[in-house]
Amino acid sequence: MDAQPRLLQPTRLLDFTHPAIEALVEERGWRQLPTYERIGAVYDFVRNEIDFGYNEGDELPASTVLVDSIGQCNTKGTLLMALMRAVGIACRFHGFTIDKPLQKGAITGLAYLLAPRRIIHSWVEVAFEGRWLNLEGFILDAPYLASLQRRFPGRQRFCGYGAATPDLSALNGADRTRTSRRTELPRTSACSTARTSSMRATARTSPASSAGSTRGSSGTA
Repeated sequence: MDAQPRLLQPTRLLDFTHPAIEALVEERGWRQLPTYERIGAVYDFVRNEIDFGYNEGDELPASTVLVDSIGQCNTKGTLLMALMRAVGIACRFHGFTIDKPLQKGAITGLAYLLAPRRIIHSWVEVAFEGRWLNLEGFILDAPYLASLQRRFPGRQRFCGYGAATPDLSALNGADRTRTSRRTELPRTSACSTARTSSMRATARTSPASSAGSTRGSSGTA
């Protein structure tokens, strides 16, 4: 598949030429994996080895997020994109705003009261076999998701603590959920989002040759 060169390039935020990122990629041997497994390995690392949490800001380069070892949608997305590009996977990002209540519980006290009503949220798409596929479940690490399920046992529709889902009890935090290997990339249903199903369908089926926003070009979530 011919990928747009700009979607494979380093940027100020996607600084995958940084020694710490390069050392990680080499240590894990991700470049030697087949494409599908390469994407899944990077996804699993960002999801479960970078804890869900809040950095000092969104405008952090991937190398800083890696050192922090925590992140939320925008900062974990920066690291995910940097690692994907480091292993030769073209990727881009999408952003929009979510309602403040989705963060209630994850943000508390005065910080929550002072937070704006609308909060910026982003997710990542990767180019795979001629189309763009969503990756978003990387935001919540498995232990965090499991702790939500223990705190709210049997809960179905859920919005808060950085997560929104029609059925919290059905989510599997330990394993990557996938359908056919050829139709869906590894992901979970635990998404820190409230976007509509029509937006999700549009992103999933858009051809990989189409123009798309890149985190590198805008530098914002």
